[in-house]
Amino acid sequence: MLNGMIQGEAVATKEIMIQPNVPRFVRMGDKSQITARIFNTGTETVKGTARMELIDPETDKTVYKEAKQVTIDAGGTSGVTFGYSPSVGHTLLICRISVSGKDFSDGEQHYLPVLPDRERVTVTVPFTQNGPGVKTIDISKLIPVKDGQTKLTVEYTDNPAWMMVQALPVIASPNAENAIDRMAAVYANTVAASIMGGSPKIKAAIARWNMESGSETSMMSAMKKNGELRDIVLAETPWVADADNEDEQKRQIADLLDGAQIESRTVSTVRKLIDTQNSDGSWGWCPGMRGNPYVTVTTVQMYARMKAMTGNEAGCGAMMDKAFKYMDGEIVRLVSDMKKAESNGVEQSFPGMMPLQYLYSMAISDRKPSNAARSACDYLIALLKKDIASQSIYAKALTAIILARHGETAKSREYVRSLKEYTVYNEETGRYYDTRRASYSWCDYKIPAQVAAIEAIKAVTPADGKTIGEMRRWLLQQKRTQAWDTPINSVNAVYAFLFDNTNALSAGTETVLAIDGKRLETPGATAGLGYVKTAVTNPRGTELTATKTSEGTSWGAVYVQYMQKTPEVSATGSGIKVKREIIPSGTDGKKTVKELSVGDRVTVRITVEASRDFDFVQITDRRAACMEPVNRLSGYRNGAYISPKDNSTNYYIDMLPKGTWVIEDVYYIDRAGTYETGTCAAACVYAPEYRATEKSQTVNVK
Repeated sequence: MLNGMIQGEAVATKEIMIQPNVPRFVRMGDKSQITARIFNTGTETVKGTARMELIDPETDKTVYKEAKQVTIDAGGTSGVTFGYSPSVGHTLLICRISVSGKDFSDGEQHYLPVLPDRERVTVTVPFTQNGPGVKTIDISKLIPVKDGQTKLTVEYTDNPAWMMVQALPVIASPNAENAIDRMAAVYANTVAASIMGGSPKIKAAIARWNMESGSETSMMSAMKKNGELRDIVLAETPWVADADNEDEQKRQIADLLDGAQIESRTVSTVRKLIDTQNSDGSWGWCPGMRGNPYVTVTTVQMYARMKAMTGNEAGCGAMMDKAFKYMDGEIVRLVSDMKKAESNGVEQSFPGMMPLQYLYSMAISDRKPSNAARSACDYLIALLKKDIASQSIYAKALTAIILARHGETAKSREYVRSLKEYTVYNEETGRYYDTRRASYSWCDYKIPAQVAAIEAIKAVTPADGKTIGEMRRWLLQQKRTQAWDTPINSVNAVYAFLFDNTNALSAGTETVLAIDGKRLETPGATAGLGYVKTAVTNPRGTELTATKTSEGTSWGAVYVQYMQKTPEVSATGSGIKVKREIIPSGTDGKKTVKELSVGDRVTVRITVEASRDFDFVQITDRRAACMEPVNRLSGYRNGAYISPKDNSTNYYIDMLPKGTWVIEDVYYIDRAGTYETGTCAAACVYAPEYRATEKSQTVNVK
């Protein structure tokens, strides 16, 4: 059989070719320049006419045209520039650029979007009411535009404490086949079911939520509500799955009404835990692995908390007896090593979280250490009593509980006093920790430290209801802006809020919303939450009032939406602040956005200041038509998912902790003219009442 190969190359070319550089878009009011390069591949100099036509695709009529004479040297390239300032009445044009002369012609056409010189502005005012009172908001200051249509939306939640009930996790099956995840499923389901079983009103409210109908229900993810009050479409964000997961979590709350189903799941999971426990009472990270004291003590701690909270062992008693015995041996070995080091002159301090978790688990489950471990425990407790200065808030809270259970009343009160001294107070958000000693978790912020502190204060100074109430208020405010998708910490937070506090779920008198004294008509409030939302077009009035007569925390938000010319939009911020700087690269600050040149690189620096911890924050940075992103690919970079679009770049941040954060991106300046950037906006998608806008800038390019 004969075969062969022929390799060749074909090039399709014309002697005269034109290559336009059409912008991705133009904005009304811009003084744009549209350029093209003309190539002469022939051996003779040619002359011709370059033309640009802008055509309305709906009518096929030419709305603008310009022609210029050009000369292109043999084998050379020539450039041609056309000017264009968009006019009112066109949102999309066909940009046709051609060159023609004796015996030659070439051309291309592209669609050219024309953006309006006006933007929809959303100004928000979130507010909180703690106890009876009247909240007054001057809505006249929120509407700088006197002509055109204005929409005022007011939403109000009379009793957001019910959001805690909606946060109850229901784990149908463990996330992974390891001891910690299996015990987490038992723990979360048992505690959640206990909370449910202790309050008939919770059962009744969940049953009513399941019967709700309409476009927005109580069982819907917060990210799927209020779509008309956001600048985004949820389907275009990376958070569709997160919203679906929250939907599913809320729907599964109804499973807690089925005690038999929860019991069946728990028994099955406990059986797997028993089967994978090693003969010495330990668990490894995964079945078949060597026993690990850190895995074992974490599993033991969840069991101890579950039993202390609910009085229910969930069939784990015998298994945990073996686990505690294993931990006794580990503690004896640890203390033996410490004492040897101490005898060699090495000063000892408390050795970390594992023995602290062990002592805490023993304390809250009222267990006594084995005879062999008793002296080791005494040694560790002696170290705890003198180690107050170096401990984190979380460790201090556990220590206070341990010392209280061992009769060290004065010392435990000293620890609790220290816990309180580290707190800060804000009337709206309550009492919380704004210190590095309150350990921060990438997935739970400072919630575990807050929950542990509440537990310690309740255990040692139960009469201090004021501090406990203020700290619970902070937990509730965190749920306002966070999804809470970690089951263990979610159920701990819900328990810390609701234990001995179910009166927070009691319905009070409905808050009255009014504009200039005239009551707003609102639809029926949702069960439990008392949530209402109403909208008014072109409101007549200057003051919105919310008159609250009930105890507890309520909150709401005012949204004002209107169209305004882009250069006139002012900077605003509620809970979030955003600042944008356009910095020319390599000029040592000698250039500004008023004196750029084609080919320059600029860095856009966006600084976001968050007043609290937020989940799901989107930043939309609109840009000038002369700016082309250096990195055009979407992807995760520098802690955010970055998605460049034709006229903006979107940044999606899963978790934005309290503080100041900086994001930077680099752009080329690819054409001369005068352009508006448009605004830059940052908003919490989970709680859209928290948002900020940075005003537009004018960019001049020579």
